[in-house]
Amino acid sequence: MKYDVVIVGGGIFGCLSALELAQEGVSVCVVDKNSDIFPYFSNSLKVFWPTPNELPTRSIAAHGLEMAQVLHQIPKLGIDFFPSELLTSLQPISCLRVAAEIFEKKEIESALEYGFQYINQKKTDLWKEENAGIFCLNEDNFIKIVKDKLLQLNISFIKENIVALEENASSCLLIGSKINIESEIVVLSGGSFISHLLPKYKHILLPMTDLFCSYLGEFNEEIFPMALRTSNGHMGAVFSHNKFGKKGVCAVTGPRFLLPMAGVGNAFSEDILTPEMKAKLTNIHKKIFNYGSFFPFGEPQISLGYDCLPCDELPLLGEYGRCGRVLGFAGCLGYGYSAGVWASRVIKDLILFQKSSLLPELFQPRRFFRTRFN
Repeated sequence: MKYDVVIVGGGIFGCLSALELAQEGVSVCVVDKNSDIFPYFSNSLKVFWPTPNELPTRSIAAHGLEMAQVLHQIPKLGIDFFPSELLTSLQPISCLRVAAEIFEKKEIESALEYGFQYINQKKTDLWKEENAGIFCLNEDNFIKIVKDKLLQLNISFIKENIVALEENASSCLLIGSKINIESEIVVLSGGSFISHLLPKYKHILLPMTDLFCSYLGEFNEEIFPMALRTSNGHMGAVFSHNKFGKKGVCAVTGPRFLLPMAGVGNAFSEDILTPEMKAKLTNIHKKIFNYGSFFPFGEPQISLGYDCLPCDELPLLGEYGRCGRVLGFAGCLGYGYSAGVWASRVIKDLILFQKSSLLPELFQPRRFFRTRFN
C-alpha cells in the first residue's frame, strides 16, 4: 500500500491533519494500534481551551513578552480553525482561572498589567478568560461525525502497530507487525510515536503520566458547563451534565506531583493508586474546585493517562529535503487539543508549500539532529 501521506496516531491532531490534507486532494492514511480514532479522548476533560495552561507571565519570564503574546494566541487560533462541520457536537464553555493563593492573584494581576485579559467574578478567587473554549458533551456523537467525514473524503484508517520507520530520498516505509505501508511523507502525531520510531529523540521526549478523576454528584444548575484551571495550569476541572437527569459530573486532571517523580520519566500502572493517595487527591480537588454548591466530592473513578513530555516544537524529523519526509507534532506543552487543531493547519502548509504563514518567525519548526543537507 502506498499513500501520499501517512499519519501515525488517530487522535485530534492526526485526524484533523488528515482532513486538512484530503480536502487538498492528497491521498491520506491514518494508522493507529487502536481499533478506533480518539482512543484516549475519554480520559481527558474534552475541552479545547482558549489559552495555554500556564499564565502568560510564565512565558514572559522564559521567552520574553513578544514570544509570550505569540504563544498565548495559538489555542485561540486552534478554536477559530476548528472545522465548522464538526462543531455540531461541541458547545461553548466558560473557562475560568482559580487564584486562591496570594501569589496566584498577584500573577494574574501581573498578566493584566501586560495587557492580557482576565475578568474577576464578583470579587471571588475566580477569573474568567476573555474568550470561551469549546467542550465535547457527547463524545460518541463527536467521534461518529469525525469518522463520517474521514470516510466521505476517502481517508483510510488502518489498525496496525508500527514498529519501525525507514526514510530515503524518495519515500518512507512504515514497518508494522502485520503489514508495511509506503508513503511520500510521514507525520508522527505525538511524542510517544516520535520517541518510539526515532530513538534519538528518547532523551528529549520523556514518558509522562497524569491523573484523570471523575466524580458523580449533584450541584447548582447555574454552573453548567464550566471549565476551571489553576493559575499554574497543573490542574483542570470541568463541571457538566450527564445522562442521569439532575446528576452532574466533575472531571478533574492532575495534580501529577502526587505521582512518583511527578509522573515524568515513567509510565506508571494503576497499582500506585493507594487508598491514601486517593484520599489526598480528593482533598486537593475539593479544596481547589469546590464550586458546585451541592457537589459531594465522594469516591472518584481514577485512571491514568500516558503521553510524552512535549518539547514545545513542530520538529522536522526527516533527513531529506527542505522539510524532510518525516514531520511531527510533539505537542505544545500545556496547550492541549486547541494547539493540535492549529498544528494540523501548519502541517498541511508545510507538506504542500514547505512554509506556513501561521508560523511567526519566533516559532519556526526546526531540526534537532541533522546529519544530511540537501
